[in-house]
Amino acid sequence: MSEKKSHSKGFLASHDQRIGKAVGASAPNAKTPTPLPSKSRLKRAGGWLTGVGAAVSQVFRPAVAKDTLPRQLNLFDSVDGVIFETVHRRRNGTFFPVEVSGRHVEIDGRSFNLGVYRDITERKQAEEALVASELRYRRLFESARDGILILDAETGMVVDVNPFLIGKLGFTREQFLGKAIWDLGFFKDIVANQASFAELQRQDYVRYKDKPLEAADGRRIDVEFVSNVYLVNHRRVIQCNIRDITERKQLEERFLHAQQLESIGMLAAGIAHDLNNVLAPILIIGSLLRPSLSSARDLEMLNMLEHSARRGAALVKQILGFAQSNTGEFQPTQVKTIADDVISVIEQTFPKSIQLEPSVPPGLWAVPGNATQIHQVLLNLCVNARDAMPQGGTLRIAVANRRLDAAEAAAIPGARLGTWLVLEVGDTGTGIAPEMLSSIWTPFFTTKGAGKGTGLGLSTIRSIVANHGGFVDLDTEVGRGSTFRVFLPAVENELSQPRDALHLRIPDGHGELILVVEDEASIRNIVATVLGQHGYRVLSCGNGFEAIALFNTQSAGVSLVITDLDMPKLGGVALANALMQIRPGLRLLVMSGGTSSKTDSSTVAEAHKLAHAFLPKPFSSEALLDTVHRLLYPAERSLAAELQPSA
Repeated sequence: MSEKKSHSKGFLASHDQRIGKAVGASAPNAKTPTPLPSKSRLKRAGGWLTGVGAAVSQVFRPAVAKDTLPRQLNLFDSVDGVIFETVHRRRNGTFFPVEVSGRHVEIDGRSFNLGVYRDITERKQAEEALVASELRYRRLFESARDGILILDAETGMVVDVNPFLIGKLGFTREQFLGKAIWDLGFFKDIVANQASFAELQRQDYVRYKDKPLEAADGRRIDVEFVSNVYLVNHRRVIQCNIRDITERKQLEERFLHAQQLESIGMLAAGIAHDLNNVLAPILIIGSLLRPSLSSARDLEMLNMLEHSARRGAALVKQILGFAQSNTGEFQPTQVKTIADDVISVIEQTFPKSIQLEPSVPPGLWAVPGNATQIHQVLLNLCVNARDAMPQGGTLRIAVANRRLDAAEAAAIPGARLGTWLVLEVGDTGTGIAPEMLSSIWTPFFTTKGAGKGTGLGLSTIRSIVANHGGFVDLDTEVGRGSTFRVFLPAVENELSQPRDALHLRIPDGHGELILVVEDEASIRNIVATVLGQHGYRVLSCGNGFEAIALFNTQSAGVSLVITDLDMPKLGGVALANALMQIRPGLRLLVMSGGTSSKTDSSTVAEAHKLAHAFLPKPFSSEALLDTVHRLLYPAERSLAAELQPSA
């Protein structure tokens, strides 16, 4: 065996130069030639320098040496020149990839399989890194929650689109691929989009903060569109990232709406203050005129005057409550008054083609709640009913007491047994399609046309009703109309009806001295007149500084100070603090026509703490006299809470 090996080595050495030439012909760029004699033995491979006797299994992985290598070596006999990849083993037992360039050669009449091996470890690592990178990108591309379009940067043709954009717009993948971006159905303005593409080609980056798209079903989707250009395999491509900003825009609109309401609230506060100052003398003078009138017609006219003034005061209060989003505390509330007011608004403002059928009987139970919010619920339902009848129809408004037993409650989704006050609003309009019922309570969902609805009406109604511990039931049929029933928890037999002030006798004064401070001359004069006619002595002035000077001259004799809250120079709170320092324990009554833009909520809160009573304008003479009597004689029964004006 050793002689054979020695002979082979000598043979190879004698032909080294010729073999080198053959290797050069086989693979001119190879750095390490490795002859493979007779398909079975190797001279040099992967760090091995074993001589001719090296076994194939020493240089190759066992599986390669046994199965793959024989097939590869057979190619040397059948093909004039072959290139393939395989794996070599180093002397230390580790493996590495190689590229083999081989061919069959004849040297001095003998046949050889000649192979040139190139270490391709770095190339393989680069390829694997590229594959991993592409896999990561593909996963991001496929799972992204934004739409992604890949375009040819030269032609604008779509070469790829991710599943999210396909699902968002409702088009098929085939409807995207191979089309120019401006030819796609959801980009309606072709000229503008061609111009945008040209801008992108010039700048390599374009961002549009608000670009509307149109889905396959006609829905408008507001998106943020960001595009940039980069190279892929020496080819310029454009990646367009498309983000749905519909929800963000809705939130922005909601925030803007809140700011608008805040501005309206500030404006309404000032208007309410001035209007209440206008209405206050009307109510008070009406009370003063009544004893001097005997004609039935005169009394009827006076009643109309007082009713209009009270209604105006209630409307001002209502507008102020809406504008300021005033929630307030829940109090026993008589919904009949609210329903009557809404019915009055409908009669004056709804189209004549809508026939109103109200049913608001007496004896309704009281509801622990917020009157402004309940008014909003009822009015919103009526507005929705009106909009559902563009050609006219019948609008039914009913309020009723109702007890639900276990069986009845089980038949109504969300119901509970107990006593309820039911507000029912029905129409003979278009009705609601079954497929929309699950969405009608969702914020911003609307079936109305653009600019005709915020989509917040029903969601607000449900929220208010839920806060009151109630629920809403709905019956609807397409083409026949809808009926909403709002169930509010009721207090059985608690009616909370206002008593008639005209039949209540209020005691007169006994010469007590009262200081009246009011910057509105008409209110100051009429308050002083009412008090004077009922047995009180009165000092009056127009601002806080005058009041302090006047009080200092007669501080010991003043039994009560009546002051307006919002006055120039020195307001009611500052005046109260000053007078309390002069004479602690002084009785104080604060009047207010509503907070103006110069009076914030903290000032009102402080006034409530300082004052022994708070009298909102406009007020009747009976309410004024009863409040004064209560403060001067607190042990006697008060009627003030029952004497406030109502609509």
